[in-house]
Amino acid sequence: MLFKRELFLTYDSIALQNVTRKIDRANIRYEIRSSDFGRSNRGSGLLGSLGENMSQKIMYYVYVRNKDYDFAKSVMDGTVPEKFE
Repeated sequence: MLFKRELFLTYDSIALQNVTRKIDRANIRYEIRSSDFGRSNRGSGLLGSLGENMSQKIMYYVYVRNKDYDFAKSVMDGTVPEKFE
């Protein structure tokens, strides 16, 4: 299955869990991709990651199918009745 529409992106793994929990309950298929912007992308010297916010080094992307995007967005926003979540 091809996931084509980006639903959500965050640096926060807790926010990612909250979003995936909601769309799981709505039986929406999704895919998570991540990009690491940590030390491997920077020169490593004696100071390494001094001053770097380590909680913001991985970006998480959540993708859904085009046909599920509107429903998934409404589930995330809380505008869908509870029985559908």
